[in-house]
Amino acid sequence: MIDPLASLSSSSTHEVESVDRRRVEMPWGARSEKTIELWKEKALSRANIHEQTAYNKKKLHKILGIIAISTPLVFAICSQFILEGNEGYFKNKISAIGFSVSSIVTGIFTFLNLETAMFRHFEYAAKYEEYAIHLMSELTKPKAHRTPCDVFLKECELRLIFIEENAPS
Repeated sequence: MIDPLASLSSSSTHEVESVDRRRVEMPWGARSEKTIELWKEKALSRANIHEQTAYNKKKLHKILGIIAISTPLVFAICSQFILEGNEGYFKNKISAIGFSVSSIVTGIFTFLNLETAMFRHFEYAAKYEEYAIHLMSELTKPKAHRTPCDVFLKECELRLIFIEENAPS
């Protein structure tokens, strides 16, 4: 049996024939450019959706946060100064209602975890925008200087799949 690596390292002048053949690249055409344009529009659309969702979660985070912080303060003040002369009956009721409302709002605030969701949506909005910029930058180059079409299409398809699979809903 002949070892192909041994023949390469030997000092003989025999040429070793390569098994690799020249690969024919897929040419850039209107169809592939249209596909890339569709992917770009899809990415920009999803970036806008994620950005809007992030802003909505930010707004809700602020509202629930203000309620969660202010509810105990308001009810503490109410229990101290309102209806002070009724032997503590109303004072205890107000305190109980206040702390119940406060714990419910704080529980919802914690359960929804809006801050983390907001940051993830902002992150994926940026990833979709970056992906769209990557597509646009390749299409602006002259065809002779572009990455081979089939390689670029596969790379972009895999990148889009990765982003979509990990994006928050």
